[in-house]
Amino acid sequence: MLYELYRGARRVTACSARAAGLGIARGMSLSEASALGEASTTTLHLEAADPTADRQGLEALARACQQFSPVVGLEEADTPECLLLDITGLDHLFHGERLLAEEVFCSMARRGLAARIGVADTVGAAWAAAHFEWPGHGTSRKRMSISILASQQALSFLRAMPVQALRLPDETVEVLRQLGIYRIDQLAALPRAELAARFGPQLLRRWDQVLGEAAEPILGQPFPEELQAEQLLEQPTTRRETIEFLLHQLIGRVAEMLFHAGRGATQLECRLDCGAAEVDLSVGLFQPTDLPQHLWQLVQMRLERVSLPAPVAAVSVRAATTAVLQRRQRELFGDRYGASLGCEGMWPSREHAGLIGTFPSRGRLGYIGDAERLRFLAALIDRLSSRLGRRAVLRARLVADAQPELACHYDPLVEKQSGQRARRAGSGTGVMLKHNLRGCVDGGERPLCLMGRPVSLAATSILPEGPPLRFQWQGRECRIAHCWGPERIQTGWWRGQPIGRDYYRIETAAGRRYWVFRRLRDGRWFMHGMFE
Repeated sequence: MLYELYRGARRVTACSARAAGLGIARGMSLSEASALGEASTTTLHLEAADPTADRQGLEALARACQQFSPVVGLEEADTPECLLLDITGLDHLFHGERLLAEEVFCSMARRGLAARIGVADTVGAAWAAAHFEWPGHGTSRKRMSISILASQQALSFLRAMPVQALRLPDETVEVLRQLGIYRIDQLAALPRAELAARFGPQLLRRWDQVLGEAAEPILGQPFPEELQAEQLLEQPTTRRETIEFLLHQLIGRVAEMLFHAGRGATQLECRLDCGAAEVDLSVGLFQPTDLPQHLWQLVQMRLERVSLPAPVAAVSVRAATTAVLQRRQRELFGDRYGASLGCEGMWPSREHAGLIGTFPSRGRLGYIGDAERLRFLAALIDRLSSRLGRRAVLRARLVADAQPELACHYDPLVEKQSGQRARRAGSGTGVMLKHNLRGCVDGGERPLCLMGRPVSLAATSILPEGPPLRFQWQGRECRIAHCWGPERIQTGWWRGQPIGRDYYRIETAAGRRYWVFRRLRDGRWFMHGMFE
């Protein structure tokens, strides 16, 4: 089940058929969905919706479908969910449209996807055939969830469909329902001039597109460019110097391809062919880059820890995943292979003066502003992730949760190759970069330093439900000079044992500021954080 934050509440955006059987529907609040799951003793698997990753996955799927058609595109929508294939004149290659559709269906099934396929003369009619059934007609929906509309069937099929089959906005559909128009045949009976005056040109454009009276081209996805280089050796070798030289050269060739393509690598894969065995060196990057020296340094750190099982006969380098590269103006005396290679030769400086360092290729001094700081930070993250491992370099991510200790997750800064959102990191030691976390705290009402587990506190208050006057902390008594609160925080019953707390922001006579709370069920006091 997927959810997203909408108007201050987490709501369901998609769910499985099993969850739908429990009464869970799109748009329902996450608390209601969790209550339905607990009522039926069903464990729900929750994932935060990621539209960017969904689109990237759909684009990858479109490129995979280019084996069936040279023109494959995404539907016209803010969050596309469908692929469009132009199979005009291709049916004879697969012995008919149905066999072609079945090949596409089986290809989706091998990827673990349940596809619904519609084949028609226009994009709009095919979209409607894939999304809606023909009431009372047994030949529309065949096995494998494939619907093929003949030319003479399309108009009859469309007239029996609801107005949603025209791919209209939700607001337009709601207005039509208020007017008593639910099916396309009711809409077709109205004068075109009145429809254009009431709903604008989009409704008529969709109607003309589905009938083939208005063009609707498919914007095909470009064929992926192979960003890779390979070198075969006449004589296999175990010499580290030779292997490093070849890797350095191949990475430079791949970086040049990335530069001309206007893209940067986010995942670089190097492979050493050792005959019966292969050695894979894979590095992930925090930001896309086409800088060869930076890529080589990351690979070199991985290569240092590799033991070769046999002499190397071939070396290959491939940019497994890439992203659009953000171009920035370079320094006057720097070049693509100079100032941005790494952090060597940097001296500390005052915060207002920026960073000042040496350019390895020029030996000059230069000023580095905010943009350059981010590049150096990305280089540092890449180095740490390559040396310590992806799970050791984490970023704090705030989540919408009433319970403070659960309102922050730690995710790897360098994500997996699949592009999926990284899950919460496990326990253990690691490097946690608090970059930009302070800006996420609302108005300073939450301490930046929060304890993982609240610590019991001996506190004194005049009233049972009033603020504390003094407390014992780290072996000394602290007298409270100022106090703000209470702020009541409670969690829902579906979590098992409900949480109820009254939080106070306090300042001691010594000037230290703390975040404490009183537990409602027994009145005990706890220390939960310190303000800087």
